Amino acid sequence: MSTRVDLDRVYKQGSVRWYYQVKGPAPGNPIAYGGVDGVHLKIESISNPIGSINPINVPDPKTAGRYIRIGRSRDAPDYPTASLSILQDRGYFPQQYGTFQRMPVSFYGLAGETKDLSDFVGGWDGYVKILEYGEATEGEEPGSAWDSDDMLEDSMEFTLEAAYNIGQIVMGEEGAATVDADIRDAVWGITEYGTEMVYFLVDGTTLGTPQAPSVVYLKKSGLSWTATEVAITGSDTSDVPSAIALVGDKLIVAYDDGSTGGYFYAQVNSVTGVPGSFTQVAGGFVTSKAPLDIAAKIGREVYFCGEGG
Repeated sequence: MSTRVDLDRVYKQGSVRWYYQVKGPAPGNPIAYGGVDGVHLKIESISNPIGSINPINVPDPKTAGRYIRIGRSRDAPDYPTASLSILQDRGYFPQQYGTFQRMPVSFYGLAGETKDLSDFVGGWDGYVKILEYGEATEGEEPGSAWDSDDMLEDSMEFTLEAAYNIGQIVMGEEGAATVDADIRDAVWGITEYGTEMVYFLVDGTTLGTPQAPSVVYLKKSGLSWTATEVAITGSDTSDVPSAIALVGDKLIVAYDDGSTGGYFYAQVNSVTGVPGSFTQVAGGFVTSKAPLDIAAKIGREVYFCGEGG
C-alpha cells in the first residue's frame, strides 16, 4: 500500500513570495510586496558565479604534444545577475519603464509553508533570498496579438551587487550558568574558529560589590560550550566597559571611567583563540567623550564612537 504524503519535503515555486525595495536597503526606502502594495513581479532565475576553476599545465617532459597538470587556479567571480518577470498593473505608468530602469532595486524572496508570507519580518519559516542593488541592463517589452488576450508581461535583466540567502537562527544548547553581572557586548572569534569561540564583555561594576570588568570567552567542544573568565589587566571598578571588538588578532575593550575613557587590548592566540594579558591605552580621547562603541573595517583601520558623537 502506498503512503500518502501529508507534507511536502521540499520547497516549491508556490512557497516563495517576492518583495522589492527601490534605491536599495535603507530605513527611508519602503519595502513593497509584489502584487499587494507593489507591482506583480517574480524572479525567474538567478546566476551567482563563484569563480571558474582552471588547470595549470606544463609540457610533459616525456611526450611531445602532451601536458601534465601541476596545479589549478580560480578566476575571480563575475557579478551575479537575475532575470525578472513583471506585469503591467493598471492604474499607473508601468514601473519597469521608469523607476526600475533609473534606480537600483533590491529584491527579497521569502520562502515558507506554514506562516503568513505577507509578514516580511516574521512570516517566513524557511529562508530569505536577498538580491542587493540590482541595476537594469536589458529589457524586453511585450507586443500585442491578433487573437489572444494574455496578460502583458515584461522581462528585465539585472546585474546585482550581491546575491545570498539567510536562514532562521536556531538556538542550540541553553546556558545553564547564572549570569550575575551585565553583559555589555559580544563578538565572534576570527574566521578560523568563528563558530567555536565567542567573547563576552562583562560589567562587574554593576554588582552589589563592584568588581572590575572582565572578558568571558566560550569555547565549543563537541556539543557543549566551556566558559572561562579572563581578567582585564589594569582595570578597576571605575572603568565601565562599553564595547568589545576583534580587530585582526587583537581583542579590544573600550571603557568609560567618567573622564576621557580609553581601551584595553590583548593578543589572541591564533591557534586556540584564547586572549593573553591586556594592555591599557588611556590617551587619544576627549574629556567627557569616552568611547561607546568600536567598528573595524580592516585590521589596520579602527573607528571609535565617542559619547556625544
